[in-house]
Amino acid sequence: MFLSFLIILGGIVAVFFIMGLGLLDGKKKKRIPSPETVVVTEKGSTYTYCEGGTTQRYKTATGELNKPCNLLVYIPPFEVANKNLHPSNKICLGESKPWYEQTLLGYVHKKGNIIIPLGKDKRGVNCLKSNSEAASVEEVYLGIGTKDERDAVIPVSITPKKGWSTFDVIVEDNGYRSPHIGHKVVKIIEPGAKKKDTREKKEK
Repeated sequence: MFLSFLIILGGIVAVFFIMGLGLLDGKKKKRIPSPETVVVTEKGSTYTYCEGGTTQRYKTATGELNKPCNLLVYIPPFEVANKNLHPSNKICLGESKPWYEQTLLGYVHKKGNIIIPLGKDKRGVNCLKSNSEAASVEEVYLGIGTKDERDAVIPVSITPKKGWSTFDVIVEDNGYRSPHIGHKVVKIIEPGAKKKDTREKKEK
């Protein structure tokens, strides 16, 4: 089980990532998808955007409906990330697709490592705890490293993109976070799309 930071510790650790921010191509402020938007991954799992700003993952392989998560962002594939990463970040994340993907998974599963969603705006850098917070800042990143050291920062998107991998976080009652890296997005279903498709088939 991954043990992340309490809010107080998160604020302290964010300092270690500041030097890496600003060296990357930041993302302009974007709105999160509307409620009922469904994101489908290559393994068939779905992420549904809910009222109140959360998202919920349905794991098709096991039929499991997970607890709603507070924050869902999308990690760029190696080909995209490699173009935007600062050289110092490439040392950590590697020069190949397998190295890049396994390194990211290691920061989720290996004890002692951390992976933190960070937001940057005119006020500075802060840990993000919800989709609404992510939508309110100018740039969103994932910071990876240990409690005392920054290894790399990766620019991510709050808007789903085909070919990008999901990263969701649950902020639990005790303040700990449980990060999860999912599979690549293959389909994005806008609200009302299923109903529209059904109507069109009936008309035919």
